[in-house]
Amino acid sequence: MICEKCNKEMIRVEKGRDLIWKCPECTFSIATTNPNDMDTDCTIYQLFILPNDEITKDKRDVIKQLLGCFTLESASILKDGKMIKQGYAWEILDTINALMSNDIKFKITPNFPY
Repeated sequence: MICEKCNKEMIRVEKGRDLIWKCPECTFSIATTNPNDMDTDCTIYQLFILPNDEITKDKRDVIKQLLGCFTLESASILKDGKMIKQGYAWEILDTINALMSNDIKFKITPNFPY
């Protein structure tokens, strides 16, 4: 973005929910709500478990807890893969964190920018 006061290139700064453009020359700035904030993202994401080579008791337990299913079903999901959740970014974030902390392979469509 170009500064409207001095025509120099402005610097983009993101701080939590704030998006600020600052001019390094004349100190002019513009601030607004950060459009990248997860709370304002209206995209519906799909979370898929990918086929996992290593199926452990811990991984089965995570899937059982997340989905409320039995051991055989959780093992099958880990072995074959399956879509397990659909929702807004903030609705699937806890599930993503649980999968990542337990080294369970997954993918999200469309691309998850967070």
